[in-house]
Amino acid sequence: KKDEFLYNVETLITSIKSRNPNTAILLTTPADSYRRYRYKNPDMQAAAEVLKDYCKKTNLAYWDFHSIMGGLNSVPNWYKAGLSQADRVHFTRAGYELQAKLFHDAIEKGLKNYESNHP
Repeated sequence: KKDEFLYNVETLITSIKSRNPNTAILLTTPADSYRRYRYKNPDMQAAAEVLKDYCKKTNLAYWDFHSIMGGLNSVPNWYKAGLSQADRVHFTRAGYELQAKLFHDAIEKGLKNYESNHP
């Protein structure tokens, strides 16, 4: 599974870069989730690891949402906090808003860091 996923990621990125070699690319890792409402889904952690390794190897930017939300089996905490729907796959409005705020804050922090190191 990991090899197939990596192949698909490489194919997608290669396709994007071949059409627009100067495009900026930022990948995000997937959220933790459950299968069928009650089973842990370790595939999301595996996908996150593949994406992070690929980004490090190819010098692409990534945002590690999987780790930020708490890693494997963190989605029950999001559900208890009213941030995940009962399926433990999709977020509630508040959950998506929090994800967006965390992403925005990370981008803003990265830009400030870049600007302070490249006057």
